[in-house]
This record gives sequence, C-alpha cells and structure tokens, in this order.
Amino acid sequence: MRPMRMRVILALGLALPAGFSAFAFDDKPVVSEDGSVAIDLPPGWRDSKQNMSGSSAVAGYESSDRRTSMYILKADDSGTMDVAENLEGMVRDMFEGQAEVFIVRKIDPTKRVTVGDLPGAYIRLEVDLKTDDRVVPFVYHLTAVGAKSSIYILQGSLHKPVREVREQEIFRMIRSFRVRR
Repeated sequence: MRPMRMRVILALGLALPAGFSAFAFDDKPVVSEDGSVAIDLPPGWRDSKQNMSGSSAVAGYESSDRRTSMYILKADDSGTMDVAENLEGMVRDMFEGQAEVFIVRKIDPTKRVTVGDLPGAYIRLEVDLKTDDRVVPFVYHLTAVGAKSSIYILQGSLHKPVREVREQEIFRMIRSFRVRR
C-alpha cells in the first residue's frame, strides 16, 4: 500500500506546479518599434541596451541581470522560404563561419515547430564567445518563423550556467511571438 501512495503523491507533486505555472506569469505584451512584431516580456525584462544599429534586429530585450537576452531579427529569405534551411544557413554563417569569435561546442538537430500558426524551425546551440581577455560560455535558442515573405529569427541567449527560470522565460517569449503586419 505504501508504494502506491508514494506514486500518487509524487504524481500530484509533479502535476500541481505545472498546472499552477500556467497562471503564474505576468508577462507584458510589447510591440517592436517599427510595429511589425510583438512578443510578451516576462517581469523585469526591458529593451536591450545593446546598440542594434546596422544589424538586422527588429527588436532586442534583456533580463534585469543582463545575462539573458532575446533578439528578433528579420532575415533575408535567401531564395527559399524553408525556415529550417534558412535557420541552418544562419547557424553556419553566424557561428561556424566566425571561428575567431565563436567556439561551437554543440549543435542539436533542427526541429520543425509551429509558433502561433506560423511554420518554424528550432535549434539549440552551446557556444563559447571569445573576447579579448576571456571566453564566455552561452546557450542559444534559435527559432526561425516564416511569415508572409519574411523569415524572423528569434535569438534567445543565456550565459552558462543556465538558470532554469530564465530558460523558461525564453521559451515563453518564443511561444508568444506574433507578426502584426
């Protein structure tokens, strides 16, 4: 009798936090400066202080401790609207093609996903960013979303060691992404 009761308690203990967590967030919808996309920001997140001029970034946000960020980039479709091919090409160009800046430690397989009702692709990477005086380990969560004639790249990055709460915030932001026009 005791093992069965233990399983029930364990099952409830695992299920209750998951059920409550769906209602525990106070994320705020924000719209990019150009009005093209929107995302829900977790409490404490703000516009990024990173200079984005000259980049393909439509919007950028960072956590209060500045150890986690989310950038929304508008990518050229490079002649194909296959989001997985575009995302894999971006990974090759951005990370593998810049060995002087990044050391790629691990690239997970590409997964096809849906964000809202839009087709997408997702890749998780572990990379080290080389600076003048040190190496900073990161985890990147990259999601490409095809919308109309554009592909948007959601680039979530987290300093290692990764805090689970921050990683969950990245996933919530990805799920909340929407194209406005």
